[in-house]
Amino acid sequence: MLRIYDLKNQQMLTKPDFWKLTEGFVSFRGVSFVGSFKVIEQELLPRFQQVKLILGMEDRQTGQKMEQIFNVPRRVEELVNASDTFLQRIEAGSLQLKSTKQALFHSKYFLLENETQFIIFNGSMNLTKQAMTQNYELVWCYRGEKAVPQDQAIYQAHLALFKQNFEVDSTDYVNRKLIQQIKGKSRQEITAILTDHVAQETTTAITLQKEEIAAITDQQQREKVVAPQWVKAVQAVYTAKGNKKRDQAAAQANAKVLYYQAFTQDEHRVIPENELYPVPMWTYDETEGQVLVQNPVTDRYEPLQASPLRRADLENFVNIIESFHTNKVRDESLQALSAFLYLMTAPLI
Repeated sequence: MLRIYDLKNQQMLTKPDFWKLTEGFVSFRGVSFVGSFKVIEQELLPRFQQVKLILGMEDRQTGQKMEQIFNVPRRVEELVNASDTFLQRIEAGSLQLKSTKQALFHSKYFLLENETQFIIFNGSMNLTKQAMTQNYELVWCYRGEKAVPQDQAIYQAHLALFKQNFEVDSTDYVNRKLIQQIKGKSRQEITAILTDHVAQETTTAITLQKEEIAAITDQQQREKVVAPQWVKAVQAVYTAKGNKKRDQAAAQANAKVLYYQAFTQDEHRVIPENELYPVPMWTYDETEGQVLVQNPVTDRYEPLQASPLRRADLENFVNIIESFHTNKVRDESLQALSAFLYLMTAPLI
Protein backbone atom coordinates (compact mmCIF):
# COMPACT_ATOMS: atom_id res chain seq x y z
CA MET A 1 0.00 0.00 0.00
CA LEU A 2 1.17 3.52 -0.78
CA ARG A 3 2.42 5.57 2.16
CA ILE A 4 3.32 9.24 1.84
CA TYR A 5 5.14 11.14 4.58
CA ASP A 6 4.52 14.90 4.64
CA LEU A 7 7.91 16.37 5.52
CA LYS A 8 6.69 19.88 6.19
CA ASN A 9 3.87 18.86 8.52
CA GLN A 10 5.78 15.82 9.82
CA GLN A 11 2.97 13.33 9.49
CA MET A 12 2.25 10.10 7.64
CA LEU A 13 -0.71 10.44 5.30
CA THR A 14 -3.17 7.57 5.62
CA LYS A 15 -4.61 6.14 2.41
CA PRO A 16 -3.27 9.00 0.28
CA ASP A 17 -4.63 9.71 -3.18
CA PHE A 18 -1.56 10.69 -5.21
CA TRP A 19 -3.52 12.40 -7.97
CA LYS A 20 -5.60 14.40 -5.50
CA LEU A 21 -2.37 15.75 -3.99
CA THR A 22 -1.33 16.98 -7.45
CA GLU A 23 -4.41 19.14 -7.99
CA GLY A 24 -3.76 22.81 -8.68
CA PHE A 25 -0.38 22.32 -10.37
CA VAL A 26 0.15 22.93 -14.08
CA SER A 27 3.70 21.63 -14.65
CA PHE A 28 4.95 18.08 -14.05
CA ARG A 29 8.62 17.10 -14.13
CA GLY A 30 9.86 13.72 -13.05
CA VAL A 31 11.82 10.49 -13.39
CA SER A 32 9.90 7.23 -13.35
CA PHE A 33 9.55 3.82 -14.90
CA VAL A 34 6.31 4.03 -16.90
CA GLY A 35 4.80 0.75 -18.10
CA SER A 36 3.18 2.28 -21.16
CA PHE A 37 2.17 5.54 -22.77
CA LYS A 38 -1.36 4.97 -21.44
CA VAL A 39 -0.41 6.23 -17.98
CA ILE A 40 0.97 9.43 -19.49
CA GLU A 41 -2.00 9.81 -21.81
CA GLN A 42 -4.72 9.07 -19.27
CA GLU A 43 -3.27 10.56 -16.09
CA LEU A 44 -0.71 13.25 -16.90
CA LEU A 45 -1.90 14.96 -20.08
CA PRO A 46 -5.41 15.87 -18.80
CA ARG A 47 -3.95 17.31 -15.58
CA PHE A 48 -0.87 19.24 -16.65
CA GLN A 49 -0.13 21.84 -19.31
CA GLN A 50 3.57 20.91 -19.42
CA VAL A 51 5.01 17.42 -18.87
CA LYS A 52 8.71 16.60 -18.88
CA LEU A 53 9.42 12.98 -18.04
CA ILE A 54 12.54 10.84 -18.00
CA LEU A 55 11.74 7.17 -18.52
CA GLY A 56 14.00 5.19 -16.20
CA MET A 57 14.58 1.48 -15.81
CA GLU A 58 14.11 -0.52 -12.63
CA ASP A 59 16.53 -3.32 -13.45
CA ARG A 60 20.20 -2.43 -13.04
CA GLN A 61 21.46 -5.12 -15.41
CA THR A 62 23.35 -4.01 -18.50
CA GLY A 63 20.94 -5.80 -20.79
CA GLN A 64 18.04 -3.74 -19.45
CA LYS A 65 19.84 -0.57 -20.41
CA MET A 66 20.48 -1.85 -23.92
CA GLU A 67 16.88 -3.01 -24.09
CA GLN A 68 15.71 0.52 -23.42
CA ILE A 69 18.09 2.00 -25.96
CA PHE A 70 17.65 -0.49 -28.80
CA ASN A 71 14.07 -1.75 -28.45
CA VAL A 72 12.65 -0.06 -31.53
CA PRO A 73 9.61 -2.41 -31.82
CA ARG A 74 8.39 -1.24 -28.42
CA ARG A 75 8.62 2.41 -29.46
CA VAL A 76 6.86 1.63 -32.73
CA GLU A 77 4.04 -0.11 -30.89
CA GLU A 78 3.69 2.80 -28.46
CA LEU A 79 3.52 5.39 -31.23
CA VAL A 80 1.13 3.37 -33.40
CA ASN A 81 -1.29 3.06 -30.47
CA ALA A 82 -0.84 6.62 -29.17
CA SER A 83 -3.76 9.02 -29.49
CA ASP A 84 -3.72 12.11 -31.71
CA THR A 85 -3.64 14.25 -28.55
CA PHE A 86 -0.54 12.44 -27.32
CA LEU A 87 1.29 12.95 -30.62
CA GLN A 88 0.16 16.56 -30.87
CA ARG A 89 1.47 17.30 -27.38
CA ILE A 90 4.88 15.82 -28.30
CA GLU A 91 4.99 17.81 -31.53
CA ALA A 92 4.03 21.02 -29.71
CA GLY A 93 6.67 20.44 -27.03
CA SER A 94 4.22 20.39 -24.11
CA LEU A 95 5.06 16.70 -23.64
CA GLN A 96 8.75 15.78 -23.65
CA LEU A 97 9.97 12.24 -23.06
CA LYS A 98 13.61 11.29 -22.53
CA SER A 99 15.62 8.23 -21.51
CA THR A 100 19.15 7.28 -20.51
CA LYS A 101 22.13 7.96 -22.71
CA GLN A 102 24.73 6.60 -20.31
CA ALA A 103 23.92 5.48 -16.73
CA LEU A 104 20.54 4.03 -15.82
CA PHE A 105 17.94 6.21 -14.14
CA HIS A 106 16.72 4.29 -11.11
CA SER A 107 15.51 7.24 -9.02
CA LYS A 108 11.85 8.23 -8.82
CA TYR A 109 11.12 11.84 -8.03
CA PHE A 110 8.56 14.37 -9.20
CA LEU A 111 8.50 18.17 -9.12
CA LEU A 112 5.14 19.81 -9.70
CA GLU A 113 4.52 23.54 -9.71
CA ASN A 114 2.31 26.47 -10.62
CA GLU A 115 3.06 30.17 -10.56
CA THR A 116 3.38 30.42 -6.76
CA GLN A 117 3.59 26.90 -5.31
CA PHE A 118 5.38 23.61 -5.74
CA ILE A 119 5.26 20.06 -4.39
CA ILE A 120 8.04 17.47 -4.51
CA PHE A 121 7.60 13.69 -4.27
CA ASN A 122 10.58 11.43 -3.72
CA GLY A 123 10.56 7.70 -3.00
CA SER A 124 10.04 4.23 -4.42
CA MET A 125 6.81 4.81 -6.37
CA ASN A 126 6.69 4.64 -10.14
CA LEU A 127 3.92 6.17 -12.22
CA THR A 128 1.98 2.93 -12.50
CA LYS A 129 -1.44 1.91 -11.24
CA GLN A 130 0.11 -1.04 -9.42
CA ALA A 131 2.56 1.19 -7.56
CA MET A 132 -0.22 3.54 -6.46
CA THR A 133 -2.79 0.93 -5.45
CA GLN A 134 -1.16 -2.46 -4.76
CA ASN A 135 2.55 -2.30 -3.97
CA TYR A 136 4.12 -1.37 -0.65
CA GLU A 137 5.60 2.00 -1.56
CA LEU A 138 7.02 4.76 0.63
CA VAL A 139 7.26 8.34 -0.63
CA TRP A 140 7.90 11.65 1.08
CA CYS A 141 6.43 14.92 -0.13
CA TYR A 142 7.19 18.56 0.50
CA ARG A 143 4.71 21.30 -0.40
CA GLY A 144 6.05 24.82 -0.40
CA GLU A 145 5.62 28.41 -1.46
CA LYS A 146 8.06 29.93 -3.95
CA ALA A 147 8.02 33.23 -2.10
CA VAL A 148 8.99 31.65 1.25
CA PRO A 149 12.80 31.66 1.74
CA GLN A 150 12.92 28.43 3.77
CA ASP A 151 11.11 26.59 0.98
CA GLN A 152 13.49 27.81 -1.72
CA ALA A 153 16.42 25.53 -0.81
CA ILE A 154 14.64 22.24 -1.46
CA TYR A 155 12.86 23.64 -4.51
CA GLN A 156 16.04 24.97 -6.15
CA ALA A 157 18.00 21.80 -5.35
CA HIS A 158 15.47 19.54 -7.05
CA LEU A 159 14.97 21.96 -9.94
CA ALA A 160 18.73 21.98 -10.59
CA LEU A 161 18.89 18.16 -10.33
CA PHE A 162 16.13 17.71 -12.86
CA LYS A 163 17.68 20.24 -15.23
CA GLN A 164 20.96 18.30 -15.10
CA ASN A 165 19.20 14.95 -15.61
CA PHE A 166 16.94 16.21 -18.38
CA GLU A 167 19.30 18.41 -20.40
CA VAL A 168 22.63 16.63 -19.89
CA ASP A 169 22.17 13.04 -18.68
CA SER A 170 19.35 11.92 -20.99
CA THR A 171 18.43 11.86 -24.67
CA ASP A 172 15.12 11.94 -26.55
CA TYR A 173 12.98 8.84 -26.19
CA VAL A 174 10.61 10.31 -28.75
CA ASN A 175 11.90 13.27 -30.74
CA ARG A 176 9.24 15.87 -31.56
CA LYS A 177 10.67 16.20 -35.09
CA LEU A 178 9.79 12.55 -35.77
CA ILE A 179 6.05 13.09 -35.34
CA GLN A 180 5.59 14.81 -38.72
CA GLN A 181 7.67 12.08 -40.36
CA ILE A 182 5.57 9.20 -39.02
CA LYS A 183 2.12 10.66 -39.63
CA GLY A 184 0.14 8.44 -41.99
CA LYS A 185 2.97 5.92 -42.22
CA SER A 186 2.72 2.13 -41.95
CA ARG A 187 4.36 0.15 -39.15
CA GLN A 188 7.17 -0.83 -41.47
CA GLU A 189 7.81 2.78 -42.48
CA ILE A 190 7.70 3.94 -38.84
CA THR A 191 10.14 1.17 -37.94
CA ALA A 192 12.56 2.39 -40.62
CA ILE A 193 12.28 6.00 -39.38
CA LEU A 194 12.86 5.09 -35.73
CA THR A 195 15.66 2.70 -36.67
CA ASP A 196 17.43 5.56 -38.41
CA HIS A 197 16.93 7.73 -35.32
CA VAL A 198 18.29 5.08 -32.93
CA ALA A 199 21.31 4.43 -35.15
CA GLN A 200 22.11 8.14 -35.20
CA GLU A 201 21.63 8.49 -31.43
CA THR A 202 23.88 5.49 -30.77
CA THR A 203 26.72 6.91 -32.84
CA THR A 204 26.38 10.50 -31.55
CA ALA A 205 24.71 10.84 -28.13
CA ILE A 206 24.44 7.48 -26.37
CA THR A 207 27.50 6.10 -24.61
CA LEU A 208 27.91 2.56 -23.33
CA GLN A 209 30.60 1.79 -20.78
CA LYS A 210 33.66 -0.18 -21.93
CA GLU A 211 32.90 -2.98 -19.49
CA GLU A 212 29.40 -3.25 -20.98
CA ILE A 213 30.83 -3.73 -24.46
CA ALA A 214 33.46 -6.17 -23.20
CA ALA A 215 30.72 -8.22 -21.56
CA ILE A 216 29.16 -9.08 -24.92
CA THR A 217 32.39 -10.06 -26.66
CA ASP A 218 32.36 -13.38 -24.78
CA GLN A 219 29.75 -15.51 -26.55
CA GLN A 220 29.05 -17.60 -23.45
CA GLN A 221 28.50 -14.52 -21.30
CA ARG A 222 26.70 -12.16 -23.65
CA GLU A 223 23.23 -13.65 -23.23
CA LYS A 224 23.46 -12.94 -19.52
CA VAL A 225 23.80 -9.22 -20.09
CA VAL A 226 22.12 -8.41 -23.38
CA ALA A 227 19.41 -9.82 -25.64
CA PRO A 228 20.96 -11.63 -28.64
CA GLN A 229 19.35 -9.34 -31.20
CA TRP A 230 21.26 -6.31 -29.90
CA VAL A 231 24.74 -7.87 -29.99
CA LYS A 232 25.63 -7.24 -33.63
CA ALA A 233 24.03 -3.81 -33.54
CA VAL A 234 26.33 -2.83 -30.67
CA GLN A 235 29.34 -4.41 -32.35
CA ALA A 236 28.65 -2.37 -35.49
CA VAL A 237 29.34 0.82 -33.52
CA TYR A 238 31.92 -0.26 -30.90
CA THR A 239 35.23 -2.11 -30.96
CA ALA A 240 35.79 -5.21 -28.80
CA LYS A 241 37.51 -2.99 -26.21
CA GLY A 242 34.47 -0.75 -25.89
CA ASN A 243 35.64 2.25 -27.91
CA LYS A 244 33.52 3.82 -30.61
CA LYS A 245 34.85 3.01 -34.06
CA ARG A 246 36.70 5.84 -35.78
CA ASP A 247 34.55 5.87 -38.90
CA GLN A 248 31.20 6.62 -37.27
CA ALA A 249 29.51 7.33 -40.60
CA ALA A 250 30.24 3.77 -41.72
CA ALA A 251 29.35 2.45 -38.27
CA GLN A 252 25.99 4.20 -38.41
CA ALA A 253 25.29 2.84 -41.89
CA ASN A 254 26.12 -0.72 -40.77
CA ALA A 255 24.12 -0.32 -37.56
CA LYS A 256 21.06 0.86 -39.50
CA VAL A 257 21.10 -2.29 -41.63
CA LEU A 258 21.44 -4.52 -38.57
CA TYR A 259 18.80 -2.65 -36.56
CA TYR A 260 16.31 -2.79 -39.38
CA GLN A 261 16.88 -6.49 -39.96
CA ALA A 262 16.39 -7.20 -36.26
CA PHE A 263 13.36 -4.95 -35.90
CA THR A 264 11.65 -5.38 -39.29
CA GLN A 265 7.97 -6.20 -39.09
CA ASP A 266 4.98 -6.71 -41.30
CA GLU A 267 1.78 -4.70 -41.06
CA HIS A 268 0.43 -6.80 -38.21
CA ARG A 269 3.20 -7.66 -35.76
CA VAL A 270 6.83 -7.41 -34.79
CA ILE A 271 8.88 -10.46 -35.80
CA PRO A 272 11.07 -11.54 -32.85
CA GLU A 273 14.55 -12.61 -33.87
CA ASN A 274 14.16 -15.89 -31.96
CA GLU A 275 11.65 -16.92 -34.63
CA LEU A 276 14.48 -16.70 -37.16
CA TYR A 277 16.67 -19.42 -35.66
CA PRO A 278 19.29 -20.32 -36.64
CA VAL A 279 20.26 -16.79 -37.61
CA PRO A 280 19.91 -16.62 -41.41
CA MET A 281 23.05 -16.13 -43.49
CA TRP A 282 20.99 -14.48 -46.22
CA THR A 283 18.19 -11.94 -45.93
CA TYR A 284 16.33 -9.51 -48.17
CA ASP A 285 16.33 -5.73 -47.73
CA GLU A 286 12.96 -4.50 -48.99
CA THR A 287 14.03 -0.86 -48.79
CA GLU A 288 17.02 -1.31 -51.09
CA GLY A 289 15.55 -4.23 -53.04
CA GLN A 290 18.59 -6.45 -52.72
CA VAL A 291 19.77 -9.68 -51.15
CA LEU A 292 22.09 -9.25 -48.16
CA VAL A 293 24.63 -11.90 -47.22
CA GLN A 294 26.35 -12.25 -43.87
CA ASN A 295 30.08 -11.64 -44.14
CA PRO A 296 31.74 -14.54 -42.23
CA VAL A 297 34.67 -12.32 -41.23
CA THR A 298 32.88 -9.19 -40.00
CA ASP A 299 29.44 -10.76 -39.32
CA ARG A 300 27.93 -7.78 -41.11
CA TYR A 301 25.24 -8.05 -43.76
CA GLU A 302 26.42 -6.87 -47.17
CA PRO A 303 24.77 -6.80 -50.63
CA LEU A 304 25.14 -10.07 -52.53
CA GLN A 305 27.77 -9.75 -55.22
CA ALA A 306 27.36 -12.02 -58.24
CA SER A 307 30.46 -14.09 -58.90
CA PRO A 308 31.31 -16.48 -61.77
CA LEU A 309 30.62 -20.17 -61.15
CA ARG A 310 33.83 -22.09 -60.55
CA ARG A 311 34.63 -25.71 -61.48
CA ALA A 312 35.14 -26.45 -57.77
CA ASP A 313 31.56 -25.33 -57.06
CA LEU A 314 30.16 -27.83 -59.55
CA GLU A 315 32.43 -30.61 -58.28
CA ASN A 316 31.25 -30.00 -54.72
CA PHE A 317 27.64 -30.16 -55.81
CA VAL A 318 28.23 -33.45 -57.68
CA ASN A 319 30.06 -34.90 -54.66
CA ILE A 320 27.10 -34.10 -52.43
CA ILE A 321 24.72 -35.87 -54.81
CA GLU A 322 27.00 -38.93 -54.99
CA SER A 323 27.18 -38.95 -51.19
CA PHE A 324 23.41 -39.18 -50.98
CA HIS A 325 23.36 -42.16 -53.36
CA THR A 326 26.17 -43.90 -51.51
CA ASN A 327 25.18 -43.32 -47.93
CA LYS A 328 21.41 -43.04 -47.95
CA VAL A 329 18.89 -45.84 -48.21
CA ARG A 330 17.92 -46.21 -51.85
CA ASP A 331 14.32 -45.11 -51.41
CA GLU A 332 15.35 -42.02 -49.41
CA SER A 333 17.92 -40.56 -51.80
CA LEU A 334 15.50 -38.49 -53.85
CA GLN A 335 13.81 -37.07 -50.74
CA ALA A 336 17.18 -36.19 -49.23
CA LEU A 337 18.31 -34.52 -52.46
CA SER A 338 15.06 -32.58 -52.66
CA ALA A 339 15.54 -31.36 -49.10
CA PHE A 340 19.08 -30.26 -49.92
CA LEU A 341 17.97 -28.37 -53.03
CA TYR A 342 15.25 -26.65 -50.99
CA LEU A 343 17.79 -25.53 -48.38
CA MET A 344 20.07 -24.19 -51.10
CA THR A 345 17.30 -22.11 -52.70
CA ALA A 346 15.30 -21.15 -49.56
CA PRO A 347 17.09 -17.78 -49.05
CA LEU A 348 15.86 -16.67 -52.47
CA ILE A 349 12.24 -17.69 -51.94
